[in-house]
Amino acid sequence: MRASPLLGRDTRTLVRAMAGPAAILLLAAATPPTASQEAALARTLVCPERLRDDAARLAQTTRFVQAYGRIAPRSRMGERMAARDRILAAKQCRSDGLQYSFPET
Repeated sequence: MRASPLLGRDTRTLVRAMAGPAAILLLAAATPPTASQEAALARTLVCPERLRDDAARLAQTTRFVQAYGRIAPRSRMGERMAARDRILAAKQCRSDGLQYSFPET
């Protein structure tokens, strides 16, 4: 391989040097939350029926999704909401639609 004019070193050496840390970072970013991380998320959730209105439910859902995203940045929205559903079910919250109650305006 030819030397990179910007870096002044062999590109293959650079790739080898970066492969280990980058691979570890990618694997770490793709992993789901640990049990202790999910327990911490669970402590932040309140059953939706206990919140005063749709705005409070929407705000709590937004905070949960953002907190989950900080723990598992490569997670998708479906994974985040599935985790929320699991936690709410474990807390024996009502499941009659309040979980996805959003304002219509």
